[in-house]
Amino acid sequence: MPGQAVISIDGNQWTVEVASTQTELMTGLAGRTSLTPGTGMLFILPSAQQVTVTTQNMLFPIDIIFIANNTVLDVASNIQPGYDVTEETPCDSFLEVNAGEAAGVSQGDTVTVEYLYNIVGDINAWIPSIISLLGLGIIGTFLAGMFKTVTRAMLGKPKESQAKLLPQTERTLKVTKPTRYDVSVDSWVERDRIGIWITDLRTSKTIAEWWDDKARAMFDEGFFKPATFTRSGELGGREFIESVLDYAESVGLLAKEGSTSERPPALIPVEPRKRKERGLEYMADSPEFLTQTIDDIGYRDKLGKAFREAIARAKGLKS
Repeated sequence: MPGQAVISIDGNQWTVEVASTQTELMTGLAGRTSLTPGTGMLFILPSAQQVTVTTQNMLFPIDIIFIANNTVLDVASNIQPGYDVTEETPCDSFLEVNAGEAAGVSQGDTVTVEYLYNIVGDINAWIPSIISLLGLGIIGTFLAGMFKTVTRAMLGKPKESQAKLLPQTERTLKVTKPTRYDVSVDSWVERDRIGIWITDLRTSKTIAEWWDDKARAMFDEGFFKPATFTRSGELGGREFIESVLDYAESVGLLAKEGSTSERPPALIPVEPRKRKERGLEYMADSPEFLTQTIDDIGYRDKLGKAFREAIARAKGLKS
């Protein structure tokens, strides 16, 4: 397999390294500090298969283009270091480029690969060496046969022994992309500083984060809806949290599982309770205060999911 190629997809073009050996496929771009714009790495798989791409040892974000039969299957955008992405549909190759460079690539686009090395010319240059090696191999085989015949005649036929195979291990890695129900939206506000980030609750890793000017820009450009300040000094409100999750789904950070209207019903009542009754605030240890706080920070659906899972496990134990 040639070491370099030029890959074109719907007007986009990259000069790429080609990874095809087991070592190259396992190493990839791990440990590199950056990629030159317009370059990348094309991974050629031994056969069409479901694949998981890990960025555990990456140092910069990337876009991943999954390919099968010279056609784009899917695009994972702005994948941060320390994360795994699984493509469920079997693919025969995938391309890693700088984050944002695959913005113009869509599912179904045609992929063209032009390898830069002339394999035929290289083979012609190798022919004399190949002939010499073949000659040496024939002579070596003849001498080895003579030596084997003489040894058997002198020592007799050796006892046959069964070859023992080493135990085989199979390495599997499958970590699916989280949905909005697998993550939490967290925030921090102090004076003129603001931070918003999404955490994968399964791995406790931060998927994406926005700080200060970038966080404010997300509000100004309409990606994040206005938030309310909770009693703990964080940003809250159902519309704000849903807008952060909607944005994460739109850029490929989260797997899409339908709109919010398709969620399972929450076990905690959805209708909010009044904050005041007869001009008095609820006490901090009252059920009303707790219910309103859960609604403020957007945890109603997560608690509902946890209750349903607990009920399912209990039913399983009884049966």
